[in-house]
Amino acid sequence: ECFFRPTINGKPKTIDGLVVVAKNPCYFLGDIRVLTAVSDVRVACLEHLVDCIVFPTKGKQPHSMEIAGSDLDGDQYFVSWEKKLIPPACREPYDYPSVEANVVGEVNRDMLLHYFAFYKNLVGKIDEYYNYWAAVNGVESSQCHQLAELFSRSIDAAKTGDVVHISSKLIPTPDGASDAKITEPVWKRMEEIALRAKRDMSESVIECALNPDVDYCVSKEFIMSLLRDEESSISQFKMLLVLYHWCCGQQCSEKN
Repeated sequence: ECFFRPTINGKPKTIDGLVVVAKNPCYFLGDIRVLTAVSDVRVACLEHLVDCIVFPTKGKQPHSMEIAGSDLDGDQYFVSWEKKLIPPACREPYDYPSVEANVVGEVNRDMLLHYFAFYKNLVGKIDEYYNYWAAVNGVESSQCHQLAELFSRSIDAAKTGDVVHISSKLIPTPDGASDAKITEPVWKRMEEIALRAKRDMSESVIECALNPDVDYCVSKEFIMSLLRDEESSISQFKMLLVLYHWCCGQQCSEKN
């Protein structure tokens, strides 16, 4: 369970029902959690907490830890109650192990210089290799799972002193990249699909708004989103018509 009270159209609203919660980055399938947002008397005292998610303090393990090993040090979450975005099933969350700090006794300046001189931040490489194997073999592949484990260790390696090594088997070869014909990472292709869907939806909304036989009014948020879209395929003429109809509708609403 969780408590979530976002600001919607300028007013706070307590969400009730299933929500999907995730955090960027997340590499394990179990990092995406489906929780039940509650709004009963148990959480009435939390209504002053707006635009933040509240997790329970009791349970087998913290929900925050289940979501990409969050430690609540300023983490930002993606939360949606849109039914189409809520997965029908969830994988088991990854059991993020706690890494013991490497205690070396008294630390002097030479040790600090040596550490920072030879420290390698592998987060970027791990992300690059993960996207490659996700495109080649899918996110459920053993390569992706191994890299996800390495990422969870590497992200805190500077604090724990953990030494992370990437196996040569996880490093893509030029021949492999050529055979797979990978041109873009998975997230980039997903973004392009989402943008196409957004443009198709915008065009459908505009067609309805300009149809004199349909009583349809677009929102101010949609108008602003349309104006900010620099890559919109909608003609300036249609854009002008939509703005004109919207302004006329606003004037009628004010008179009434």
